[in-house]
Amino acid sequence: MTMKPVGLSQEDVINSVTVGGFYCVGLDYGIISPKELQKIAENIESLKDTIRIDNIYTDEAMGEILNAVSKAYFIQLNMYDLFLESRYNVVSTKLMSEAMTGYDVEVKHMFMSPVEVKEGSLYIDVDRNAQSVISVNGDKQAEKAYMILSGQIASAMEHGIFEQMTGIPSVSTMKVLHEANERGIPLYTVTKDNIKDVLEILEVGQAVKNGYNEFCK
Repeated sequence: MTMKPVGLSQEDVINSVTVGGFYCVGLDYGIISPKELQKIAENIESLKDTIRIDNIYTDEAMGEILNAVSKAYFIQLNMYDLFLESRYNVVSTKLMSEAMTGYDVEVKHMFMSPVEVKEGSLYIDVDRNAQSVISVNGDKQAEKAYMILSGQIASAMEHGIFEQMTGIPSVSTMKVLHEANERGIPLYTVTKDNIKDVLEILEVGQAVKNGYNEFCK
């Protein structure tokens, strides 16, 4: 998918998909109309009485759920950003943003060929959440603080939106970091300078280590 915001260079967004899964591309232009929200709410409400195991894996059911997830994510994130603007006395201009929501199936392979498909899980992958931030008072630290906290909230919302809509514990990068901190699990920043020392103490597979080495080249 190619995105071309006004006044900016073209950006290619690539997402992997699996045959048998369901996917939805959600776009955020900075505001979602009340009419669109009302329509989504009505569609989800109607699903409560009609959705069954034999019809959930359809565009009319799963597609509507995934669309609702993407729109609910951006609506809440935009509300949080409005609050942060007031707190840090900054003005934020939201650029076109995009997230892919999906129901990814679990595929088992044998000799590199798919042999079995099982029920998978819901996910959201926010490929682009862009905004331009300017402090009203010219305070660069306020701009930085806003961007850091906004980014943290955006990450936390990736698990929060599913917990809200399904009631099932979910995971995101921020939740993993929080759990690690709660359990006293050390966190490491891997750089070109320390990668050799850090990889020696990490209990991960060789494939993961190879990935780190490739990334830090």
